[in-house]
Amino acid sequence: MPDGAHDDTYLRELEGALPRVLGHRPECIFCLAGADPYEDDQLGGLRLTREGLRRRDRVVFDAVREANARRWSSRWPAATRAGLTTRSPSTSRRSRRRQEHDTQPGTK
Repeated sequence: MPDGAHDDTYLRELEGALPRVLGHRPECIFCLAGADPYEDDQLGGLRLTREGLRRRDRVVFDAVREANARRWSSRWPAATRAGLTTRSPSTSRRSRRRQEHDTQPGTK
């Protein structure tokens, strides 16, 4: 990315790169969302505004959340039915057991 890139350029590139990264179905994601791209940062060369940094974080978090939801909905159908697609597998198992218990006659 060239020095001096502003919010729209940066976010357009980020939105283009995220599907390629998430397409590899990573099991763990580290997001180091520092302030180097901020327009007043002395070390960084980019020119993002505070709003641009907020949008960057939201774009990344939303993309990861959506990718995670698709991943768990395909692996844990009970979690999908319970609306827990962004939770951990252990939470999904608990939910599934609770759901199975609730559907047995005389348990409600």
